[in-house]
Amino acid sequence: DDAGSRKARRKGARCLACVARDPRTIESLRRAEANRTDAARTTCATCGEAFGSRSKLFRHLDASEACKRE
Repeated sequence: DDAGSRKARRKGARCLACVARDPRTIESLRRAEANRTDAARTTCATCGEAFGSRSKLFRHLDASEACKRE
């Protein structure tokens, strides 16, 4: 077995071009861009605090008594 054959059989090994064309990668980049361009997606509507990601916003909403989601 040569190293190239082992690498080809390794599960999940892909070149950067394949990763860049992956629909999951494209969707992730699209969501990140939407968060950067639309501040309302990452800003608390109750207190106005801005967050770096929607996950952080939802963590804030779950943790904050004043900003609890209904």
